Amino acid sequence: MLAVAPHLVIQMNEHAMRVAVQGRDESMLRCIDAGLELEYRFEVETCRKRSFWFDSCGGVKEQITTLRYEPVSDVYIVWRDIIGDKEKPWATRFMSAEDGLAEASVSHPADYRFLADGDERLEAGDRRYARARASTRCKEERDQILDRVTEGLTFGLVKPDHFDSGWKEKKFQEGIDQFKRG
Repeated sequence: MLAVAPHLVIQMNEHAMRVAVQGRDESMLRCIDAGLELEYRFEVETCRKRSFWFDSCGGVKEQITTLRYEPVSDVYIVWRDIIGDKEKPWATRFMSAEDGLAEASVSHPADYRFLADGDERLEAGDRRYARARASTRCKEERDQILDRVTEGLTFGLVKPDHFDSGWKEKKFQEGIDQFKRG
């Protein structure tokens, strides 16, 4: 597998949006090659610009996607869990690491109604925009708390070996992408 610098892409259609991490860095590839779990965390929300006041947002919705190798059955398993929905996490099996990475690096489409948290003004309108963020981490055997403490004490100058896109925005007027739901 070839390592290409990862970056965040927000995709929208008329009913939903999804987030994709395109590209893979060396730490992602090392994680999979070592037989460890690779976790993608997707955070999305819809917001509406307001004049002379803070923007109104529906609240961040999270999805956690985990890719792991199952040596007994010789398959790669992608687990998805959308935090805050009423569905149970579900799994999909793949025969290759590349196919598993391709699936795990794209979030499940999030319906605008779910993202709006009951606020009809966030479901439609020309002042809406989407915000998204994606991060990855290798779920290693060692304690992850040490990484967080180190990052905090150094004010982010020393970061553990993972990807974080930071927040990215996309206006709904910038065009609707055509992607298949589900």
